[in-house]
Amino acid sequence: MSLEIQNFTVYLNNPNYTATFNAAVKQYVAGITGFNMSYKDGKGHDVQTFLLSLQVNQTSSDQLDFKVTGQLSDNGGNTVDSGAAWVSIGVIAETGTESGNITLANADDIASGGSSGGVPLAQSSPSINVGLLSGFDLSYGTGTDHDVQMVNASASVTQSSGMDYIKAEALMKDGGKNSATTASIDGGLLATFKANAGVVATSVTDQQSTSAVSVDLGTLIPANYKLSGDVMAVLTGYQISYGGNTGNDVNTIGAGLTASGGSDGNWAAPGLPSITAGTTSVNLPNPQAYMYDLGWPSNHGQDDSESGVNLIVIATIVPV
Repeated sequence: MSLEIQNFTVYLNNPNYTATFNAAVKQYVAGITGFNMSYKDGKGHDVQTFLLSLQVNQTSSDQLDFKVTGQLSDNGGNTVDSGAAWVSIGVIAETGTESGNITLANADDIASGGSSGGVPLAQSSPSINVGLLSGFDLSYGTGTDHDVQMVNASASVTQSSGMDYIKAEALMKDGGKNSATTASIDGGLLATFKANAGVVATSVTDQQSTSAVSVDLGTLIPANYKLSGDVMAVLTGYQISYGGNTGNDVNTIGAGLTASGGSDGNWAAPGLPSITAGTTSVNLPNPQAYMYDLGWPSNHGQDDSESGVNLIVIATIVPV
């Protein structure tokens, strides 16, 4: 048994990626590290549909094929700039043989306020049991678009009778009384059943930063173990709001880790987590949630006090 982590970024105009592992994949879970989408004409528009999904297929014993679908569109023919839009993804897989000490799974199309079907747990009492966000689908409905005041999406887990259930929350609303008629998420879960199951995890909440955030994992690592060097940080949820009751057009919208740009109104580049050499600290570049309209004479941007991201940091460990 081995646990392997991979991180990568996909652009929507080249939406396919193959992740190759060192041994046969027995189970896996994938989530969103960050995303950035904008309309391709450099202007702000209303929104009809805002969507992101990861389709994952195991095409051979040691490979997972990813296809990313992203949509930002209004009712007037304006669509996402697929050449500039990106999605960063983290995936952890159990490879080789199954240990019985971990459960990894994804579930799709979970309506807001609802839960997925039950996922059987390898054992009854998890020591780690966390949800993660792997997609969302928000739409005002066919033939209808509106401005945007707030967008959010999140995943969590509940446990009952040896099963885990992924719970969904999602919302898109305008500055009036209109809310998305379609509001669902895709989610995932990671559950472990002993302290040295090969992984440590910690939540990082309410982040809205244009600088890097450091997270120390030292107290989570069991005696006689160390970090392997592999780490992922994926969204459990995000919220983006213009603040108050004001709705505006959208040109660019995104959330998660960014190497630069984002909430300052500048174009965001994708960022990935890393372990600071020789330490137990994980570097999270600029965790934030943002949107802006490129309006004239002034650009309307998100209200930072009402916008931010929640992440789960997951790192593999090995014996010293």
